[in-house]
Amino acid sequence: METTSIYILLDPDTKEPRYVGKSDKPNIRYKQHLSNLKSRSIKTCWIKSLILKGKKPILEVIEVISINDWQKAECYYIEEYRNLGANLTNMSDGGLGGLSGKNQKRIQVIKRKLGKMYSDAKKANNKRLERYVGSRLLAVAKSNPSIVPKWWMEIQLP
Repeated sequence: METTSIYILLDPDTKEPRYVGKSDKPNIRYKQHLSNLKSRSIKTCWIKSLILKGKKPILEVIEVISINDWQKAECYYIEEYRNLGANLTNMSDGGLGGLSGKNQKRIQVIKRKLGKMYSDAKKANNKRLERYVGSRLLAVAKSNPSIVPKWWMEIQLP
């Protein structure tokens, strides 16, 4: 049976889980986390802040599972740690695999800019802006539906 690992990166001081990930080779993935620091993601900023203090996150493999079950497991652990109050740096709810920089930016745009614009448009009863933002959400959903939060798929456009 082919297996993969679900791992967490822990804060070296508090031992708090800060990131949940999946990798076939966790030690190599850990080294990538420490060396690929060009991104502006929350996780990367956190790792950079540790490195500036002369510290590194702690890698802990929490489960070795069948390659067919990793998506459910990753989603489960992210949800479970969040429910326990962990301040995770994961940008998604898991199960997506490594997102390209383009998709990471789309997630950020959807969650921050478009989400705020949509709720502001609804509050201001601005139907024109609401339709524009809704059409942008639909365009992103059609190009890659897995990166759109499920509750946004329920938006009823005017």
